[in-house]
Amino acid sequence: MHTSKSQTIDCDALVRVANSQWDTAISDRPDLEVAIELQRRLINRSIKLISELESLGLPNWTISTDQLCSKLNARIPILRGENIPLPVDVLTPALLGFCNELAQSDAKEAVSHLTAVLEQHRIDPGSLVAASLARNKHTIRTTSVHVGLSPDLVWLVAELATVPAAFVLQKRLFEPSEKSELNSIHTAMANWNGKGCPACGSWPALAEIRCGHRDLRCSFCGISWSTSILECAYCGGHEHGTFEIITPDREKSTHQIELCKNCQGYLKSIDVTTTTPGPLIAITDLATTDLDFTATARGYVRPDLPSIDGENSCP
Repeated sequence: MHTSKSQTIDCDALVRVANSQWDTAISDRPDLEVAIELQRRLINRSIKLISELESLGLPNWTISTDQLCSKLNARIPILRGENIPLPVDVLTPALLGFCNELAQSDAKEAVSHLTAVLEQHRIDPGSLVAASLARNKHTIRTTSVHVGLSPDLVWLVAELATVPAAFVLQKRLFEPSEKSELNSIHTAMANWNGKGCPACGSWPALAEIRCGHRDLRCSFCGISWSTSILECAYCGGHEHGTFEIITPDREKSTHQIELCKNCQGYLKSIDVTTTTPGPLIAITDLATTDLDFTATARGYVRPDLPSIDGENSCP
């Protein structure tokens, strides 16, 4: 990890921006109000956790610029395969806190079961957040089934608790102390052509178009990256007739969908005036669910996570 003094994340500003976005989303889509209110509680809790993790100086882990660039050049996400110490004493209460928020939804019974399993340490919280940070869905699925829990629910709660750590980590990764290091990292990032996010390996949640430039935004750690050509974010397909961009609603010309017939994957593409802060990407994702409905009605899907160390992720 680079040792330069990094710029503190302004969590109060994040809350203000988030509240503005939620108010707009509810005005545009009143049918989503219940979902938005749940998301509001979850993201506000996530922002508080970011602030707490920042104050701890997360984490006690180092990686040199040369190592970082070597992994990117080898098409390996930077956090993949790293033994990163996480503050389990902070993230364990966070797991239970997110369970409490979700228990106020229709999933109350299932969430109560998960809460009991975590409190009894039938699933080790430290192992759970480590697997989440490593994007190891296979391990979480196997563990969940073993204790009679929904793998999707366990994955969701683990991700909610780990997203703040992933965001703080990636902010540290790309803040080198020397200009030469910064140039090296930018070059390696510009040449990145591996699968998914160059920091954590997740797929993008969406693409943001700003001043004609297309950035992919990670669904997990919130990082931005771009590709040298306009292509499918999943399989790299870009041939005419295979990869296309559609505008479902001409009155919302800034909202488009990238469709790939090669892998049947889709990605939402949104025009923006300013880059969305990483922790708030989920707000845009939820507010544009009409694009998800359009894509899935046409037979397209959001693919599962890229494989980890050659092992297929769960469908």
